[in-house]
Amino acid sequence: MNTDNSSLGSAIGPIIQRIFTSGKITQADECGFFMAIASDAVLSAEELSQIRRISDHLDMGLLKVVD
Repeated sequence: MNTDNSSLGSAIGPIIQRIFTSGKITQADECGFFMAIASDAVLSAEELSQIRRISDHLDMGLLKVVD
């Protein structure tokens, strides 16, 4: 599967906004974040900070993981 790495970074912003607005994260969202981090995607400093914040919220149990 060929995925454009630059599109991964640009697709994360709306997902991050939805997660913080709803307080919920899907397993697919969570998987997508880890794929973006592990890939060569170009992420802004703000996107990286927000991903770390989501990871911290998951670790602390502040986000509900839904299917």
